[in-house]
Amino acid sequence: MGDEEGDWITVKGVHILIEPGETAGEAFKRTTGREVGSAGKSKSQKTPAPKSTKTPSGSKERLKEHVSDFSKKYAKEKIEHLHAYKDGKVVAERHGTARNVEFPVKEAKDADIVHNHPKNVCFSPADINLSMTYDVRSMTAVTKDGKTYTVTRPEDGWKPRHRSSVKFDWQDSQREVNKSDEFKKILADVKSKSMTHAAANRKYTDMIARKAITKMGLILEET
Repeated sequence: MGDEEGDWITVKGVHILIEPGETAGEAFKRTTGREVGSAGKSKSQKTPAPKSTKTPSGSKERLKEHVSDFSKKYAKEKIEHLHAYKDGKVVAERHGTARNVEFPVKEAKDADIVHNHPKNVCFSPADINLSMTYDVRSMTAVTKDGKTYTVTRPEDGWKPRHRSSVKFDWQDSQREVNKSDEFKKILADVKSKSMTHAAANRKYTDMIARKAITKMGLILEET
């Protein structure tokens, strides 16, 4: 999870981002706090899942309750947290860093994944790629101001896509947004100081994500 540039790989069941100039071992240690060959515990290691109700996670109302509870607990946190829900229960819980959080590879299939974005932005290409790769039922991002973004698996399933194609959709969308009148207005508002840089970045990244997700034939729900 996260919005950094680099290559995503899975090492010992942990989905990690290898940033430019990093080795896989260095990226693994940065993400988990342990060496690749170490069996020791780390801060980002999974913790026991708390108990929850038994209402099926397939219910939209139950998912709303999950997201609401998660938002109240983690929305304003400075690091990323993640819960995976199935059949009304939390089946995986992860606590990461300010930049990313370990993805629950083994528990992801058919799960409702909810995580927070301390940077206060919408989905990243990695969020959508992970959803498709591990066949999650839904993916939700919660921002620090309590806004939520959700993408749900289509009834006929995720359309097979290579990780690079998701990134290309994002890049194409960014180019289109950069040519738009709305983007020009954002730049003008920042220059006139009627919009902060943080608010401009939030609006800009949201515009790109919405366009990219639409290109993929998916529906983005916002609350």
